[in-house]
Amino acid sequence: MASENMRWISAWLGVMLWLSYPFIFYRTSKVELEYIILKNPDFFNDHLPILEFLFIPAFVLTFAYLFARFAFTIYAPPADERSGKWSLAATSSGDEAFPVVQIAAVLGASWSVYQLSHLPPLAAYWYLPVYWVAWILWFITAAAVSWPSKDSGD
Repeated sequence: MASENMRWISAWLGVMLWLSYPFIFYRTSKVELEYIILKNPDFFNDHLPILEFLFIPAFVLTFAYLFARFAFTIYAPPADERSGKWSLAATSSGDEAFPVVQIAAVLGASWSVYQLSHLPPLAAYWYLPVYWVAWILWFITAAAVSWPSKDSGD
């Protein structure tokens, strides 16, 4: 994971996961309703999550730039080892911002574990657990890549 290209691809993967969240939110809402109806066929639900379907995409788009800055900062190599493709990263890399970005990564992984643990077990929607596992792996890898090395204090 030390390769600059792999770091850059990983940062972009996080941005793509972030931007795909509204679609996952929509499918998760549908899956949860289907699961409730399967368990209780007499269940009647006329709830239309209009506000959620407006708010979630607006939230994701509003904070996309900030998340991209976070993703590129946490995956960025030290400033003296970067090429020009790290323009979204902060001037300091993730290991220089220790422990703030690592704590944020652990919180993100925890949130992803929480979301994964609350998915209903429907095999037709296999991509929902895959999405949350991808987030968990992305956050854990981000924390590991940005962890300061032992010789960085010299």
